[in-house]
Parts: sequence; C-alpha cells; structure tokens
Amino acid sequence: LPARDAGLGTTEFLAAFDKYVKSVTGTKYRCTEPTDGFGRGQAGKHLDAVARALNAGHDVPFGVCEPAHWMLMTATRMGDAGREFLVSDPDAGRTAWVKEKDLVSGVFGSKQFFLSQPRERPYIDSFFLPS
Repeated sequence: LPARDAGLGTTEFLAAFDKYVKSVTGTKYRCTEPTDGFGRGQAGKHLDAVARALNAGHDVPFGVCEPAHWMLMTATRMGDAGREFLVSDPDAGRTAWVKEKDLVSGVFGSKQFFLSQPRERPYIDSFFLPS
C-alpha cells in the first residue's frame, strides 16, 4: 500500500478488501453513502449500524481524512462515559478503546493514534459495512 494510504481511494480499498478478505471471512462489504466520503462530523449517524455489525461478529473497516488513512473497528462496549469502539491502526500496530464522541469529532486520530501532522484535523469519512 502507498505511504499514508495516499492514492488508495474508496473504490481501490474496497476492491483490495474484497480480494483478500472476502475469501477468508465470506463477507462482502459496501461503503456508506456517499461512496466518496461524508463530511466532517457525520460519522455519528452511522455508528448504530457499525455497532450492529460489530455485535454480529463483523469487523468494520473505515476511512479517515486529514490524513488519508484506513483503520479497523473490531468491537464495541459500554464504558463509564458511554459507548466505546475498539479501533486498530494495522499499519502502526496500535489498538485502543475510543469514546463515541471522540470518533464523531475525529480527535481520536491525533489524540490516541498520532496520525495527523501540523494543520491536519483527522475525521472519519466512510465506513465499510457487511452487505
């Protein structure tokens, strides 16, 4: 994969995911609408569907902007401050429980995963859910 996922768009990611993961898991995925990514702060409207997929045993890949990056959610739980999601950055080898409000704001990208560089404000722009 290109450094910092530069140049690997949603269509290419989904094709790679289907090619390498579908044969192992038997699950076909679809991208949330719009397929070219939603705007800053819009991740929250998809988190109930993400939680349902996770509770059904499906991992949920997702895209981040600022910087362009792909990550993975693998579980959800209720924490002291509400719902949390287990997020992994396979590229860096980091995994952490992330509060729902930090996912929606995007602050997790810099606060917990150190993805951003100066002037970047990470945010989630897409989820890949089982179809």
